[in-house]
Amino acid sequence: MMNQGYVCETCFYPIHHTCKKDALFNVQCEISSKSPPSSPKKKSLEKSPSQKALKLLGTSKADVRDRKGSTSEPQRNLCVVEDYLEYFEAEQLDTLYFQFNAMDVNQKGSILPKEFRDGLGGILNDDVIADAFFAALDTAKDGKLDFREYIRGMLILTRGSVRQQLQFAFGLYNPENGKVTREKFENISKSIGRSLGALEFDSESFVKRIFDAADVDHTGEIDVDQYCEISQKNYRFIQSLSLVDGSPQSEEAKFHGIPISFGHQSWDLSWHMMQGVRHAVAEVGASHKRGSEDLINHSLQVQYAMRSFGNSSDPWMFNDYAPDAFYKVRERFGVDPNEYMFSLGPEKILGNLLLGNLTSLCEMVSTGRSGSFFFRTRDSKYLIKTLPQEEHALLRTLLADYVAHVIQYPNTLLTRFLGLHSMKKNSEKDINFIVMSNLYDSELPIHESYDLKGSTVNRHVETDGKNPHIARKDNDFHRRISLGPSRKAQIIEQVEKDVVWLEQHGICDYSFLVAIHFLDEPIPEPIKSDYNEDASIFRQFKGGILSQNRNEVYFLGIIDILTTYSLSKMGERFAKSLFHDSSQISAIGPAPYRARFQKYLA
Repeated sequence: MMNQGYVCETCFYPIHHTCKKDALFNVQCEISSKSPPSSPKKKSLEKSPSQKALKLLGTSKADVRDRKGSTSEPQRNLCVVEDYLEYFEAEQLDTLYFQFNAMDVNQKGSILPKEFRDGLGGILNDDVIADAFFAALDTAKDGKLDFREYIRGMLILTRGSVRQQLQFAFGLYNPENGKVTREKFENISKSIGRSLGALEFDSESFVKRIFDAADVDHTGEIDVDQYCEISQKNYRFIQSLSLVDGSPQSEEAKFHGIPISFGHQSWDLSWHMMQGVRHAVAEVGASHKRGSEDLINHSLQVQYAMRSFGNSSDPWMFNDYAPDAFYKVRERFGVDPNEYMFSLGPEKILGNLLLGNLTSLCEMVSTGRSGSFFFRTRDSKYLIKTLPQEEHALLRTLLADYVAHVIQYPNTLLTRFLGLHSMKKNSEKDINFIVMSNLYDSELPIHESYDLKGSTVNRHVETDGKNPHIARKDNDFHRRISLGPSRKAQIIEQVEKDVVWLEQHGICDYSFLVAIHFLDEPIPEPIKSDYNEDASIFRQFKGGILSQNRNEVYFLGIIDILTTYSLSKMGERFAKSLFHDSSQISAIGPAPYRARFQKYLA
């Protein structure tokens, strides 16, 4: 409806063309105290969504800047939305605005319960939990959500303190007189189970573990303090819906992309990705527990049907490729099956809601060349990348050799592929995607990163250096990596084994990714807790390698390893060689590419 070009003159909210007259002339804007204009006016939508969002809240960017510049710490009130705006960048505010606008089907400036349920897609497909979520957001208890209520809830769910989030979660159970009964707790738990569909969830055991433990006086009721206390003691158990255990609160990685929440265009897709991966991993895990001794079938394709939601009843068809082969790869790299399902499965979204925070996959950026998209799990352990058909087919072709290589060489620097899948609905195009280990899976933040190929043509990135996740290139690399002769020799040896393997499979145009964390001061002597268990010696110091002088940590890997020397690469080489030194062009054949790559790193 925004394409109609009409907006409320007071709050800039898009107005449906059939009701714009009513909104502009006869109805006082509910968002602001200003009077509506006295004459109609068609207004363009050039104003940014973040500006419109601030208008909907009755505030401005100047107000936010004033609060940010204040020397005194403001007293935060959950009912005062503006006190939280300093935590949102314009892009994030835009996302919230578009989410709200997408669910506001009638463009009235508020969301009704049915619109909210439809906007959730497959995530909360049971009415009990969906309606409880709506009621917790509806602070006015008038049966509708305005933008102020919506953004207040999202701020708590994404930026609130642990206490604030758990208080919100307690509200999901519809407390009366500050108490929640066991029956209400059971109803929400069973609704969560129904939302998970075919995935197993023992709601009865969950209720006993959480509610009965909190109800120490056996009154059949618990209050918010009891709920907060038991939730913090069983944080990961609740968060994973009993998949994994542990009392400490799990620290989530800081996002550098756009979080995918309901209303986002990729929300339904990401939900079905997670559900499919979770189901596939559970199936192959159960098979191996039964002691299946079958030989690994690298061409095996297992298909699952996943029900769809919304206006379409047609199911998604999910394909899991070579499940046993990838099971062996995950096992080789020490990936715990339950932790893997916890990171990638839908339990984390639903479990987090019971803790008062909203999470999902995080959409990163388009790669540009192939049109692929990267997603990252909330805990930053894994990346999901959509693949063009030719890369998907290539990986299936060389999979047996890839598995043999990574099992033989645990120190391999090649990208760790952990699962290969595809999804399709009806006659739509296949969505192919791969699950990979994230090279940046570390508690240490990245300060600099470089994408190195050993070529010089177009190998520069214009950046102010403020975003370390924008990888600079060869012509920007003016430093040395301090590893010491012994560790450097180990890396060079492993690089040779890896790139020879790539050459044998006709692969070129890969990169050596170098990410650097600068320690505040040199570590006198590393202690046992600084090291983590990993199959590779290059990932054992907090996920990376400690420099020789102990003041830097390096994260190293060979990435983009699914490009062959195709006709398009040959054409690229020919075109660029007309204007540049052909030896310095990235697009060259596998053998010369391997030789140049090794020489550069040596």
